[in-house]
Formats: sequence, C-alpha cells, structure tokens
Amino acid sequence: LLLGRPTQVALLCALMFSFSYLFLRAATLELGTQHFLWRAGWTLVVVTLMQVIGLGLWLAAKEPAVFTQMWPVRRIATFIGCTSALGSVGWYSAFALQNASYVRAVGQIEAVFTLAISWLYFREKITALELAGIAVTVGGGLMFRLL
Repeated sequence: LLLGRPTQVALLCALMFSFSYLFLRAATLELGTQHFLWRAGWTLVVVTLMQVIGLGLWLAAKEPAVFTQMWPVRRIATFIGCTSALGSVGWYSAFALQNASYVRAVGQIEAVFTLAISWLYFREKITALELAGIAVTVGGGLMFRLL
C-alpha cells in the first residue's frame, strides 16, 4: 500500500509543493526591502501570469473547446478567481514575512476550515476518520507553534 502508485504520486506532489513554497519565499525575499505586501503582490502577479500562460497554452493545444465552455460561467469564475487571489495575497504575504515551513504548518488549518464549511454550509456528514484527522491537524499545528 505504501509503495503503490497512488502513494508515489502523492509523495511526488508533496515534494513539488514543498519546493514551490520554498521558491515563493525566495522570490519574495529577492524583491528587496520594500513593504511585504508589495513584495507579495509582485510575486503573486508573476506567478499567476506564469500559470495563466502555461495553462492557457496547454488548454489551447489539448482542450480548445474549454474556452467556449467557460464563457457562460464567466461571472462565477471571475468571483472565484478574485476571492482566490485575495487568499493568495495572504499566503504570499506570510511567505514574505516568515519561514516557509512555519507558514505551511499553520496553513494546514485550512483543511479544518474546509471540513467545517462543508458541514455547516453544505450539510455534509463528517466521518470519525475526518474528525480524527482534524484533531491530528490541530494538534500538529499547536505542537509546531508551541515547541
């Protein structure tokens, strides 16, 4: 089970995400001594532009019909994009201010918020395993911060 393909892919993704957080931290630090929001904002603009270009080219080559499929839902997509950008400003600001490992450790609480929202807003049931995961996540975040 631990050596299976899904585990290997998950570990590779985790490794790549770890590198991306370290590179984002390095990028914000390279922008000098300006205010952290300025550094975070410019890093976010550049990274988002790279993502738009990369994904746009890939979609144009592999799934060109997706552009016409997205047009009718452009308003909700714009809302989601703007709220996501606000969240990203928070992440990038944190990376500009603090060690990336601390930011990610505290950031794991987002999984708890996601489960809470799905329970409160969507009325989804939370399993015992998910509750145990919440406890481990909160406990790990507290231990990381307090120790």
